[in-house]
This record gives sequence, C-alpha cells and structure tokens, in this order.
Amino acid sequence: MDTNSEMFRFRADLWDRAKFAKMVLGKSNKEAVEDALVYAKGKMSEADITKKIAKDLNKRKKKMLNRPLKRNTQKQFKTKDERILHIMDESYKEAGLS
Repeated sequence: MDTNSEMFRFRADLWDRAKFAKMVLGKSNKEAVEDALVYAKGKMSEADITKKIAKDLNKRKKKMLNRPLKRNTQKQFKTKDERILHIMDESYKEAGLS
C-alpha cells in the first residue's frame, strides 16, 4: 500500500485517534475504535456538506444577473411606416404642434 495515499493517511489518523482514546482517556478497545469511527464519519459528512455548498454556489453564480445599465433602449418597429410615423409624432411633440 502506498504510504502517501489518502486512504493510508485516513487509516493512520483513525488508528492514532483510537490509540489516543485508549491510552489517555482510558477507554476500552471497542469504545476507542467507535469514537474514532464517529470522528471519521463527522469529517466525511463535513467534506460532503462543503462540496454540496460549493456546487450550489456555482449554480447560483450562473443564475445571477448583472445590474441593469442606465441606457435608453430604442423602440423596435414592425414596418418602416411605423417608424416614420413615430419620428413625425416625436418631431411634432418637440415643436409643440400636437
């Protein structure tokens, strides 16, 4: 087994925690191993939660919109005649004729 692998380090950490619980805290072998496993399950669920949060944030980031710009939009006309009528109406309004 590769001593640099993640699984090896994980098992070594479990062993150290179980040994600590037995030697320092005076627990039985079974209790020490159970405590180490509870710790490991907590660490794994913490990693899973972190991954889920990161995934959710990435999804939300894609849905976020930029702030609207203060730009005037041009009216879209269906035909040239509509455009000409609109220009004439605007001209009359500016001149004060209508």
